[in-house]
Amino acid sequence: MLRYIFLSVFALLLLTACGGSDTDTSSNDSGNVFENATGARVAIDKESTTDGETRQKTEDVVKLDTGPINNEVGPIFKEVENNVAKLIETKSCPGCDLTGADLTGAELAEANLAGADLGDANLYAANLTRANLRGADLAGAKLYSAKLNGADLSGADLRWANLAGANLVFADLVEAHLWAADLTWVKLGGADLYKANLTGADLTGSDVRRANLAGANLVLADLTGAYLWQADLTEAILTGVKGTDFAGALNVPAKYLKD
Repeated sequence: MLRYIFLSVFALLLLTACGGSDTDTSSNDSGNVFENATGARVAIDKESTTDGETRQKTEDVVKLDTGPINNEVGPIFKEVENNVAKLIETKSCPGCDLTGADLTGAELAEANLAGADLGDANLYAANLTRANLRGADLAGAKLYSAKLNGADLSGADLRWANLAGANLVFADLVEAHLWAADLTWVKLGGADLYKANLTGADLTGSDVRRANLAGANLVLADLTGAYLWQADLTEAILTGVKGTDFAGALNVPAKYLKD
């Protein structure tokens, strides 16, 4: 690049020396700017020396290609930031965009988050006791060790969510989407999972005593070590379920019971 600039400058100096004041500079207000083969703009300024001669100096002005500008990124993150502040202050942000928000350990007991977008949000150890999360989007959210006892999660999207070790005692999970969710060592005692979709969910070591799983979809779910005493499995779909003998569970089809 420097070689091209040098050659370009040398050629211009030679022309200036030969043409003198006859050089036409009317095409550019500065009269001393041209673009070389490299795409850089070279500015030539004239300044007088103490001996009366004219000296020329060059300055290489590089044109930078910054690429396309995404004018939406800033406002989007700002909106989430503002919504987080609003939620912490008022414990109410229904329908808000909280995508990817960091709410680690947040005190949100009885908060209203109905229909909110909490996809990929970090809610580790957050207190959401009796919170309203009806129809909320929690896909991919980190909810491990969160307190969700008595929370309303009916119709919520919890696909791929990490709920390991969470407290969901007496939570409302009617028709919730828990496809491939991590529910290991979760407390689900007395929870209502009527017609919930638990396809491929991992419930290893979970406490599901007296939970309502009537009509739930448990296809390929892992129930290894799960405690199902008096859990209601009326018309639940149990195809491919592994790791349990359903001991103590209610209304289990005979074909799934071990002798």
